[in-house]
Amino acid sequence: MTLKKLLKNLKEEFKVGVKSEVGDGWMKIYLVASDKDIADIDKVADDMGEFRFIAYAPGKDLYVFPINLLHEEAAKKLKIDIYHGFEPVIAGVAHKRGGKWVCRSSFNYDDAISALMLSGTHKVSIVKEQGKRSGIYLDNVYKTNWGWADKYISITPYIEEQRKDYNIQN
Repeated sequence: MTLKKLLKNLKEEFKVGVKSEVGDGWMKIYLVASDKDIADIDKVADDMGEFRFIAYAPGKDLYVFPINLLHEEAAKKLKIDIYHGFEPVIAGVAHKRGGKWVCRSSFNYDDAISALMLSGTHKVSIVKEQGKRSGIYLDNVYKTNWGWADKYISITPYIEEQRKDYNIQN
């Protein structure tokens, strides 16, 4: 099924406007975008047609916004902790590959992997038992079924690819 068909029946919901400190003035953040919204975001994104997103698993909320609005600015406005929290949230950048929107990077997920590597182990359970945020966060990310977000932006393959590349174990 195509993205267009999946999104056709979704109700567009403009969530909030943000005055970007870095970008070009006021920008909209959308909650689960319609096909038209993604096309509009793509127009204001960089030349590669990328946009930013925050996938917030506790509410199964997918927020999308222009590439020139920083994750930090959007998360602050949405009151989502993308740095210090334990909740499974992916703050990423999406682009089209083979006609499908896919996650190409996630700074908060990648930072947690880096922290795990710096701890000297590849085992999430060891770092989690030590009470370290990276272990608790990664454990929550790996326990989450991201299928609700994968319908719109393919996130699970990115998570699993990074996990395999860094030989991360539970």
